[in-house]
Amino acid sequence: MIMSPIETTDPAAELAKAQSHLDRLLKLQQHADDQAAGAGMDETTSNENNDAATSLYKRAKEAQEEIQFIQLQRDVINLVNDTVKNSQRDGVVNDGGAEAALSIAKDQCTSLGLVLIRHANHHGNNTKMGQLYVKLMAWYTNLHKDTRQMTCNLFRAHLQKETPEYPSNLQSSTVIADIFSPSSAQQTHQQQQQKLWLDVAKCLIELQIVHDAVQMVQTRPIDSNKHLSTQWRFDIVDELCRPIAERLRYHFLGEQSGLFTASSASSPGGVELDKVSTMDRLPEWLFRYLREIMENHGAHSVVMIEGVQPLTDAVIDSLLE
Repeated sequence: MIMSPIETTDPAAELAKAQSHLDRLLKLQQHADDQAAGAGMDETTSNENNDAATSLYKRAKEAQEEIQFIQLQRDVINLVNDTVKNSQRDGVVNDGGAEAALSIAKDQCTSLGLVLIRHANHHGNNTKMGQLYVKLMAWYTNLHKDTRQMTCNLFRAHLQKETPEYPSNLQSSTVIADIFSPSSAQQTHQQQQQKLWLDVAKCLIELQIVHDAVQMVQTRPIDSNKHLSTQWRFDIVDELCRPIAERLRYHFLGEQSGLFTASSASSPGGVELDKVSTMDRLPEWLFRYLREIMENHGAHSVVMIEGVQPLTDAVIDSLLE
C-alpha cells in the first residue's frame, strides 16, 4: 500500500515546528559568523566557533530536509483526500459511465504527477523522502499506464461513432475540428456524445503533457535545453492517424487490394502494368493517397491545425492556471 510510510500526524503542526527550529538554527549560525568576523580572536576560539557553525549548519540542513519530507507527506495526504471528495462529488463511478471513471482517474493521475514535479529536486540526498518518492513514482507509472489505455480506448470508440468515414472526405475532418474547437464547450446545441468525446480528447492531451514533464524533471540538474526522446510521439495525433494507417493497409497491403498480383494489376488510369512491377509503383501510389488525405480531405489542415492545436493550447492554459 503506497500510504504505508505516512504516519498519522498533523502535517501543518509538524511543518510549523520544523520551520521554527530551522529559523532558530539559522540565527545562531549567523551570530557565530558575526563573532568569527570580530578582531582579536585567537586561533582556538576561531576553531571552536567554526566547529559550532558547522554543527549548526548540519542541524539546519537536517531540519530543512525534514520540512521537505513533511511537505511531501502533506501533498500526498491532500491528494488522497481530494480523490475521495471528487469520487463522492461525482457519485458512484458505475452510474456515471466510462467517461466519469476516466475523469476521476485522470484527475488523480495529474495531481500525483504535479506532486512528483514539485518535489523532484528535494529527494536526492534525503533517504526518507527518496524512499517515499520512489514508491510514488511506481504508483504514478502504473496509474498513468492504466488511465492512458482507458483514454485511448474511449477516444477510438468516439472517433468511430462520430466520424466513421474519416479520413475519406473533408466533411468527416470538419466534424472533428468542430468538436475539438475550444468554443464548442459553450455551444448548447452540441450533442452530449460530442461533449464526452471532447472531454476524452482533453484527458488524452493532459495525461501526456504531465507525464512528459514528470520524465524530464527526473534528470538532475534539470537541463532547460533537454529534449524529449526521438521516439516521442503525440498520443492524440497517433490516434487520429490510426484510421489513415488502417486504410493504407487495406488499400495497398491487403490481399484484397490485388497489388501483389502483377498479371491483373493496372494503374489508376487503366494502363496495364506489363513491364513495371506493382512494387515499383507502390511508393508513388502511397504518396498520392497520403497527399489526397492530408490536403484535400483535411486530415492536416483541418483536423490538426484547426482542431488538435487549439485544443492542446487550451489544455496547457488550464494546467498553468
